[in-house]
Order: sequence, then structure tokens, then C-alpha cells
Amino acid sequence: QSIRAQMFTGDIIEANDLDRYDLN
Repeated sequence: QSIRAQMFTGDIIEANDLDRYDLN
């Protein structure tokens, strides 16, 4: 649930999916 993820997909990604993007 990171707004940063929206920049990649336009949708809110679940916390579990954030690991795939490694948005650290």
C-alpha cells in the first residue's frame, strides 16, 4: 500500500506485491 507503487501501475499495489518492485 504505497503511493510510490501507483507511479508504476496507476493502481495501489498490495504490500505483498511491493516486494516485486523493490521500491526501497
